[in-house]
Amino acid sequence: MEPWWHQSVELLASGRKVEAIEVTHAAAEAGSLGAAVRLARFGEDAGLSPEDADAIIEDAVRIVKDGDCTAHWNLYSASELLLGSCDPEEKYWRVERHLQQYAKASGDPRAALAVARRYLFGTPVLQADISTAVDWYYCAAALGSEEATAELEAIVSDA
Repeated sequence: MEPWWHQSVELLASGRKVEAIEVTHAAAEAGSLGAAVRLARFGEDAGLSPEDADAIIEDAVRIVKDGDCTAHWNLYSASELLLGSCDPEEKYWRVERHLQQYAKASGDPRAALAVARRYLFGTPVLQADISTAVDWYYCAAALGSEEATAELEAIVSDA
């Protein structure tokens, strides 16, 4: 994750939202796609109309690079809030795509575990797929997730 993101999270956690928005705005002005998306999530608090926020999301979806974990994390979060001007089903698919891209780009074992669980149980748009879930569980376990290891053992022993 980009440095501005950590700073913004710390500011938000300490109740300093205005400062978090300022840090995020500066990063967006400096060219961070993830920061632009985060500003869209701030919405009116950042001085953006819903239409402007949706336009930022749509632009970001078009230009985001696979390895940009900060942008994918923020697009995942924005999609969960149903931001963007596409139809609702596409927004749900974006949740899945951006979480997976974040997991791949970041190597975050918690994200890989989240993807595994989504495949295990299914989501409104994602059919449950035990084989793909197991692949993601192995990935999360290899990245150090003890939860993934335990859940994977339970899945394999039930099979």
